[in-house]
Amino acid sequence: MKRGRAKSRDTGGALKPGAAVRAAAARALAEVLDGASLERALAPVLAGVAARDRGLCRELCAGTLRLAPRLQGLLEQLLTRPLRERDRDIQALALANRVIHQTIMLTDDALLCIYDGAGLGE
Repeated sequence: MKRGRAKSRDTGGALKPGAAVRAAAARALAEVLDGASLERALAPVLAGVAARDRGLCRELCAGTLRLAPRLQGLLEQLLTRPLRERDRDIQALALANRVIHQTIMLTDDALLCIYDGAGLGE
């Protein structure tokens, strides 16, 4: 069952190098979290990723999905309330950027880590 998707969040400008591929991986992961297969979700995303970054994008997605149950459990412990269904993009970005690990190690606010990890916090 396909859920309603939130509009893409405005980044306020160009992303830092490396952040664009992580944002692309997060878009694909959000689709997978909504029920799509990884290959189906990656196809349109990879079309917009530089050829040199496609392997990284695939690995970010596959690696995150391998660790998803563990990362999701940690993310839920850090949140004061559950993410809304329409916040799948934030959930995917948090998981893809290992925000949970950053938060545990640096004791930063989870939301700040999410935006900083993607180069969106500036």
